[in-house]
Parts: sequence; structure tokens; C-alpha cells
Amino acid sequence: MQEIYTTIIVLVSFPLLWILVIFLVGKLGSWRAISARFPFSAGMTSGERNERKSFQSIRVGVSNYSGITNFESSSYGLHISVFILFKPGHPDILIPWQELRLGVSKWPLHTYKFEFESLPGRSFATYKALGEWILMQKKIFVS
Repeated sequence: MQEIYTTIIVLVSFPLLWILVIFLVGKLGSWRAISARFPFSAGMTSGERNERKSFQSIRVGVSNYSGITNFESSSYGLHISVFILFKPGHPDILIPWQELRLGVSKWPLHTYKFEFESLPGRSFATYKALGEWILMQKKIFVS
């Protein structure tokens, strides 16, 4: 009988702990601040043929998102989301192209740092291939 209670406690507490930790990562790493400024609403990019990059890695503030972020480009801007298991505390983001600018990265070579025109002090960093893809998409949509 004791084993059943232990099993139930583990099955209930682990998901709650997971949600709490993931929520805190989003809060401490600036994801929440960025998503509050650039919220995404379902349907904003529907009806367009958008290019996507899935399972990408980025750094937002002090938090690393290794292989769990998805990017989608559209005429509205750059849509960023995380894999479903990491959604707590990480609402989708839609950054208008005119808000996105290239910053100076303090991380090792082959990284890009993107900053926001109206959100000073917040940024995200990517590896070279994704950074170049983002710049190419911005060039396509902003003439």
C-alpha cells in the first residue's frame, strides 16, 4: 500500500515540478518579457506560405534553448515558439521585422545576436546558420 502512495506522489509531483522549473526558466531568461512586448495570436500568419526552421537552438538572456525552438517567417515578422513540453511560461512570440536588428555578440565566433528596437536590454543569440536564415528572411520581407 505504501508503494502505491509513493507512486502517486511521484506521478503528481514530477509534472508539477517540471511546469514550475520551465516557467521559471522563461521568466528568468527574458522569454516572458519578449513575449509580453511581441505577443503572437493564432491565425496571424495563416493563409501565407511561410518558411520554417524547426528544432533550433537559441540563447535568450541567461537561458539556453537547445534544439527546442521553432522559427517561422512571414510578412508579419518572425514567429518563435518552443516544443510543446516546454510551453509553460513560454508563449509564442511574433517579432515584427522592423523591430529586429543585428547586435554585437559577446559569445564565441559563429553566433548572431538579435536585439529589439523597442525593447532595450533584451536579445536572443543564435548559431551562424539560423542567424543567416533570419537575416535572409528579413531581407525578403522588408524591402
